Amino acid sequence: MKRLACLVAVGTIMLTSVCSAMTMQAPQKIGEISLLPMGWYEVKGATTHEGVPFKNVRYLTSYPSLRTGNGSKIFDKGLACFGSGEDSIYVHYDARDGRASYLPNRNDSFVSKIGSKDVNNTIDITVTCATNIDCIKTDTDEKMYLLVNEDEGGVTGITYTLIGKRSDGSYVKYFDTYDIIGRYYANKREVRMQNIKVEGDEIICNYCVTCYGYVGQNYQKTYEGYGKLCFKWDDEAKWFGVENNTL
Repeated sequence: MKRLACLVAVGTIMLTSVCSAMTMQAPQKIGEISLLPMGWYEVKGATTHEGVPFKNVRYLTSYPSLRTGNGSKIFDKGLACFGSGEDSIYVHYDARDGRASYLPNRNDSFVSKIGSKDVNNTIDITVTCATNIDCIKTDTDEKMYLLVNEDEGGVTGITYTLIGKRSDGSYVKYFDTYDIIGRYYANKREVRMQNIKVEGDEIICNYCVTCYGYVGQNYQKTYEGYGKLCFKWDDEAKWFGVENNTL
């Protein structure tokens, strides 16, 4: 009888442990911000928006987004809210701010802030040619937002940035694949993210590595490989651990 009670107790502990793991849902797109030529922002899908339209309309009259019928508008300064209710998140930007200059190590990129409506509770982010904002819902008090950054020049390809909203309302940046990949590869341009998927309490980013060099007198591909970055949630640390697995 005592042995049975012990087994039941152990089983209960194991079940509790399994049930306590975070479960994340698949990312759902809630909006997009883009950096157009000359540094103007294009805002799509915002639920509310406060912005100052740019003045030099004559330079971009050929852009279809100048027609307000497609639900997008171009601004050079403002505050955009994406999502609604507890899932809402704000993007602060100012293309005329001299401190928010183009980054020398990223192609066609600009620094903005994302997080709370209060600018003091935000995270610095890099807005590229097109940055999609996805919401990842969880079964805990933690809220996740995935930024899918597309590089128009093809220098870095697609990168992923994960922003989190803690239960106390503060925002943190959990990871940026552009920075993480630098731990494992000296030349980031050789690495291309392929896709991302969510499995339970883990986020998996698949990538390929392509190296080029001179083979005799010809400049050609010298290596091609694959790998994946596995970001697993640690409930005690309230953070993601990372493993790099090559295939």
